[in-house]
Amino acid sequence: MEVLIHIGDATHGSSFIQSGLHSFRKALLDKGILYNPVSTGTGHYSYITLLGGRTRGNDTVRAEMAAKNLRETSDLVSKYKPRYLLLSAENFLGANPEEISKLIDRSLGLETKKHIIAFLRHPVDFYLSTVQQQLKADHKFAAPYTFRRDIIQPLSLWRQQRDLKSISVRPFNESRINDSSAIAEFSSILRDITGDSTINIPDIRANNSLSVEQIILLQEFRRYFLPHKSGVFDTESNRIVSLFNELNEINKDIIGTQPELVEAVRACIIDNNIQNITEVDKAFPNVGLQNIHPHPDIDWTSDRGNWTSDVRSIMKGYIPEILNALKALLPQYSPDLTSGDRQKTLQNLFAPASSQQATTVYGTYLNQTGAPKQKPAPGNDAKAKINKVLVLGTSNSILTGGWVDGFIQRLPEHIEVHNKSVGGSPGTQFACWCDKDLSGYDCVIFDSVVNDENMTAKNLLGDESFYSKLIFEILSTIASQTNLIVLGFCNERFLKNKSKVYKIHQRIAKEVGGTFLSVADFAINMPEPRFRDGAHISIDISRDFGKIFAKDLAYYLPNNSRAKSYADNFKTIHVSQYSSSETVTRKSRLFEAKFCRLKHGDVVTLPPLGNIIGIQIDSSDTYGFAKFSGDGSTLVQSMRFPHREGKFLAYFIPVFNGFPAQKLEVVDAAETFVRSMHEETRDPPVECRLAVSTATFWKADQA
Repeated sequence: MEVLIHIGDATHGSSFIQSGLHSFRKALLDKGILYNPVSTGTGHYSYITLLGGRTRGNDTVRAEMAAKNLRETSDLVSKYKPRYLLLSAENFLGANPEEISKLIDRSLGLETKKHIIAFLRHPVDFYLSTVQQQLKADHKFAAPYTFRRDIIQPLSLWRQQRDLKSISVRPFNESRINDSSAIAEFSSILRDITGDSTINIPDIRANNSLSVEQIILLQEFRRYFLPHKSGVFDTESNRIVSLFNELNEINKDIIGTQPELVEAVRACIIDNNIQNITEVDKAFPNVGLQNIHPHPDIDWTSDRGNWTSDVRSIMKGYIPEILNALKALLPQYSPDLTSGDRQKTLQNLFAPASSQQATTVYGTYLNQTGAPKQKPAPGNDAKAKINKVLVLGTSNSILTGGWVDGFIQRLPEHIEVHNKSVGGSPGTQFACWCDKDLSGYDCVIFDSVVNDENMTAKNLLGDESFYSKLIFEILSTIASQTNLIVLGFCNERFLKNKSKVYKIHQRIAKEVGGTFLSVADFAINMPEPRFRDGAHISIDISRDFGKIFAKDLAYYLPNNSRAKSYADNFKTIHVSQYSSSETVTRKSRLFEAKFCRLKHGDVVTLPPLGNIIGIQIDSSDTYGFAKFSGDGSTLVQSMRFPHREGKFLAYFIPVFNGFPAQKLEVVDAAETFVRSMHEETRDPPVECRLAVSTATFWKADQA
């Protein structure tokens, strides 16, 4: 008996060859060839675990599987007495040939002659395939200038084995093999070795190659959603790859652009592997690697700086419309999917997308992800009941042309939108609304993640427990009176890995029975530039979000609320009621308030309403320090802002962890103090003053 050993190489069609062999194994046995794989597709991949090698699975389990298969194979050889035993595993190429031979002969109890079968890819094609494989388990891939593949050495080692009877090496390239098929070429090799002209293994024309758009999306998904799973296959990304493969198969072609490396990358790969290419062609002239990819006449070193960690930088081109259509298939990118609307996502993606087969495949994928099966009906005829909406937001909710403008444009004319947003301030500013009656609003939209992220980074808001409890009571109080929707904007630096503040808002919105809507995940679906600066989503993206949000507003309203009101814990006072100082009224497009103009030395006695958590100021008319005192201790808050004559800029200045203040005193200097956000202390000092409108308190015994 002789042994046929198919040694790969990796990503060279081995799984398809093995699938063909598995489906044809009974016919092969009738022709005197025994093929006994461990399981369909894996061939004899696990054998190297018996030699101390590693696989991509559980090696203990794999070793047991390999030992069992060898015993079964030996029994089948004794039973059927075949002329040939056929083994196939891509990792045989890198294993020690002598050890593999000894393992086989020892298991069979006899010495055998070996026939080696190998397929080789040109290094350019190999690199492109390797990038795809790497991105299935990571968001990183090998840089082109690091890629070198020595395949002549392992082939030479196999060629030197004393029990070798033949070695057949073929190019893995459609233009160079029989019928453009590795399985057809494999059948031809078996016919040559065995002399049996009737061997014709069924061709399985499966193709695991992804389009450029699918590769880009896979990398982006792993970078944003699986950043810590480096080099590890994951269920979520595996589902996406399977979905793409199945849809490509239904489409009878990849959906999108055929992957092709830019010319400079091809030149780089060839230069770095030219010796190996030459030696392979010298040893196996029929392979002809040099003819598959002629060397581009280009100096690739000048282009090297353009190759980044983004896979699109090495690809020849892609179609943004197809990339966006593919993104819309994934719940992480599609508001329509998260609200249960599955119908839109397959429309206009590719011709057979409307087929029952595609619908079934896609439905199975969505069920696996846990996406809603249908769009929920609005509770209690919510569309008819929406008449008045309150927006409590920060700068992303103020920008001209942003989401609020898009939101208003798309809403029915009868719906009133009251935008009371204040930029440059934390979400704790809206504690002042907690002692107001909000039941007249059909919906309150809350946006403060970005500013809270920035202030938390500068340690200005308070401890996490203090901040979480305070935000919880604010949101719960709002949700107890009306429908609450919390928007998940974020700073650009947190787009990939969401911040703790973002997650706190997301969690609390759910806990109080509100809705959390991720603007950040919507932005990921959009082309660059996604941000106009580090803290603000680009205007166009923001406006588009607002339009989509308005269109489906009724579906985002909670059907019920589990919220509790903490209104009694909050009190907001106007400082002018407790001071005889001059007052002025300031007004902007969204904000109007009366400000008390306190000067150096002025003291305001505050009512016993709990811990002060912040004051509202006009920063254009404020330069100095607010000294809070109470219970025998003091806290000094620095509020030094440049004077802007005739301007008005409102800020809510938070008090770190709250403070049991009984007095507020304005001073022009302090040795120790807490800084405020947006201070510009490099400007020369002017007359000490503090323009303050309100102070907000939170009961200390509830904090």
